[in-house]
Amino acid sequence: MTATPTLDLYFFPTPNGQKITIMLEECELPYRIIPVHIGRGEQHQADYLKINPNNKIPSLVDRAAPGGPLTLFESGAILWYLAEKTGKFCPRDLHGRYDALKWVMWQMSSIGPTAGQALFFRGLSEPVAIATDRFTKEMARLFGVMERALGGHEYLAGEYSVADIATFSWVRAYEERVPTLHEYPRVRDWLRRIAARPAVQKGLESGSEIRSK
Repeated sequence: MTATPTLDLYFFPTPNGQKITIMLEECELPYRIIPVHIGRGEQHQADYLKINPNNKIPSLVDRAAPGGPLTLFESGAILWYLAEKTGKFCPRDLHGRYDALKWVMWQMSSIGPTAGQALFFRGLSEPVAIATDRFTKEMARLFGVMERALGGHEYLAGEYSVADIATFSWVRAYEERVPTLHEYPRVRDWLRRIAARPAVQKGLESGSEIRSK
């Protein structure tokens, strides 16, 4: 008999949600998806606010954590927890560990919010030119940062790590809507390398049907 997963993922298939399904698949951890349909406003329901007071997705509950169930929100915190829980995709040496962590923080503070704003303003029926221009230019700057960082190795922190998993889904989402990476060949090749990983493909597919329900 297959054991019931002890990881509950509150999820909708956005780039932030897909970071976590990719990480779970890469770590080969069993998990249960609990849909939170943000198009219907389910993230604002009282029961969900007890899990995530910031009314966003994703959230993760590890019901088998030492000392009792552990509830997490913010995708960067969830990724780091899973890396520590499994000992995977995070370098063990001090310099490597913090090299990965700084790129996770960079994604959370820079490329994720910027890509989200750029895609939002581009998607308006009446685009706001000043906002679209501002966030598009900032995305170009951030891709330049990545291009330089990838000059000496294939992944952001040297080896494939939680930093790449954090960043991949937002770069992918932006490139699908605003093809730009022909100007950044190292970033383009980085994206292709990660997209070819079987666990990444499974993570992108996991829960994808929720969007159409």
